[in-house]
Amino acid sequence: MRLPAPTPTHTFVNPSPLMATRIVSVLLYRIATPTESNGTEARNDVLTPEQYIEKTVSMIRKNRGTELAGMLNPVIVTELFQELSSPWGEMAELHVRNVCKATYQCLKRLVDHIADSAAAETIFSGIFKPHLNALQQNSLAKLSELLKPHQESHPITYDQRFIKDRETVLNQREEVRVSALLKEAFKPIYMDRETSVHASIDFSKLVQKLVKRPEFDVDHSLMR
Repeated sequence: MRLPAPTPTHTFVNPSPLMATRIVSVLLYRIATPTESNGTEARNDVLTPEQYIEKTVSMIRKNRGTELAGMLNPVIVTELFQELSSPWGEMAELHVRNVCKATYQCLKRLVDHIADSAAAETIFSGIFKPHLNALQQNSLAKLSELLKPHQESHPITYDQRFIKDRETVLNQREEVRVSALLKEAFKPIYMDRETSVHASIDFSKLVQKLVKRPEFDVDHSLMR
C-alpha cells in the first residue's frame, strides 16, 4: 500500500460524510480562504490571515531573546509547523484504517459470494484475515516512520514558490527604499513616468545612501 503524504488540506476521493466529519474534527484550525475571510459566520477551527499573523506575532514576543538582534527566531517556525502539522498523524491513521476496513469488507463479500458459509468463514479467517491484519499493522508502522521526521526534526522547505515570494517581498521593500532616496536626490521626479532631470549630484554620497541599509534598533526591538 502506498500512503499519500499527509497534509492538513488533504482531499480524499469520495469521502463518506462520517469520514469527512472525523477528518475535520482532528484539525486544530486552518487558514481561511478569501471567501471565508469575508463571511460573517465565525468558526473556531478557521483563522483569518490577520488572526494568524496576530497569533504569530504573539508567539514571537513570547519567545523573544533566543535570536540575534535583527534576525528571526527559528524556534518560531518550528513551533508553528509542529502545531499545524500535529493533526497529520491522526488524519493519516484514520485514512489507513478506513482503507483497510474497506478492503476487509470487499474481500469478505467476495468470499461469501463464491463459497458456502462454512467454507467462506474458514477461508476468510484462515487466509485473508491474518494477512489483512498484518498489512494494517505494517502500514501503521510505516506511517509512524514517515511522520517521525515531521514531528521531531526542524522544518525546511524546498518550495520554489516560497523562495520566489520571499524575494518578491524583499525586492518590493528595496524598491520603496531606493525610490525614496532617488526622489530626495533628484526632486522633483516621478516613478510612474519619464522625468527629465537637470541637477548637480554628488554620486559618491548617493551611492553610499543606496547601499547603506537601515540600522537595526536593538533597544526598540527589545521593547516591543
